[in-house]
Amino acid sequence: MFLADAADGGGSGQPDLIVTAISWLPTSPVTGNAVTFSATIKNQGTAATPSGVIHGVSFSVDGTQVNWSDTNTSSLAAGASITLTANNGPGGSSTWTATSGTHTILANVDDTNLIAESNESNNTLSSSMTVGSGLPDLIVTGISWSPSSPVAGNAVTFSATIKNQGTAATPSGVIHGVEFRVDGVQVNWSDNNTASLAAGASETLTANGGPTGSSTWTATSGTHTILATVDDVNRIAESNESNNTLTASMTVGSSQTQVLLNPGFESGNVNWVATAGVITNSTSRTPRSGAWYAWLNGYGSAHTDSLYQQIIVPSSATSATLTFYLKIDTAETTTTTAFDTLQVQIRNSANTVLATLATYSNLNKSTVYVQKSFDVTAYKGQTIRVYFLGIEDSSLQTSFLIDDTAVTIQ
Repeated sequence: MFLADAADGGGSGQPDLIVTAISWLPTSPVTGNAVTFSATIKNQGTAATPSGVIHGVSFSVDGTQVNWSDTNTSSLAAGASITLTANNGPGGSSTWTATSGTHTILANVDDTNLIAESNESNNTLSSSMTVGSGLPDLIVTGISWSPSSPVAGNAVTFSATIKNQGTAATPSGVIHGVEFRVDGVQVNWSDNNTASLAAGASETLTANGGPTGSSTWTATSGTHTILATVDDVNRIAESNESNNTLTASMTVGSSQTQVLLNPGFESGNVNWVATAGVITNSTSRTPRSGAWYAWLNGYGSAHTDSLYQQIIVPSSATSATLTFYLKIDTAETTTTTAFDTLQVQIRNSANTVLATLATYSNLNKSTVYVQKSFDVTAYKGQTIRVYFLGIEDSSLQTSFLIDDTAVTIQ
């Protein structure tokens, strides 16, 4: 009896807790939202509530308890108010998953009667909440283009991956449009998808039209900003109309030109000047691609083979690169002496050697074709010969096999 009197305030009055307001976040929930409830409680009694005792609030939706607040143990003075927010619930969650319709929210302070009050029958307040059916919310999550590494002059096709992060599907039969801009200028759009997109689902849309009727953009060299905007003309009502864009950076290289003719020898013995039998489709050896290749030496006796093509490296070139694939097989067994050699040279139109780019030998034998690459930008504005010179000694063959050559100009 003595303890009860102490909780009562020792006869000097008692607290009286009421709920004066109920609130929730989000304030206008839609189906699927995680709703957090809060209640403002007031002590309208004549004594403070006891310190160290839970000032609990239970929250019910349509008569079913969904959450509660049970963390506040501070004394509440007579006449004072405090707002308490749900922090737990029967399932361990502090939120309620909204369902569409109109609901009755009931907040009950001191629901387990931990605090003796002067009036134990006025602890509840109810409020009406309307939950909307939800709206879609379209965003762009990715931008891509084809070709993936464009160079100047390429016809580039843009695509955008869009996602519906809203709580409702988009309407069927309405265009789900995406606009594409390059450096702020509209270049293309996608406007042929009218299928409903479920909440949480994604899809990729590809440009199919544009201001000039083209679904592609002609690439220009440099770095560009690509902007994709979904629902760009606001055909679809969304819960958020300000998050429909995404940007990406694209670098377009300068255009490339390959200037060697018959670079893979597939046209046979044309365009190149070669020793008899060098350009071949013999099945005694294998090409890297196609059926034809260049086979220098391989006689097992003293022999010299040559292969060259004369080209002009444009004076406007910013870079020029010689590439080819080389495979070497040999009957030589030494691991120290280069008996048979292949020199890769640059010569002028008078056949004077300007540079020997590399020398390979029987010591470089391989079982597969290996690509070789050389910078020949130094010869821009000149007429040069790309020259291969194979020299074999008097015994034990070494075959130098060349395929898929190129001189690439930028």
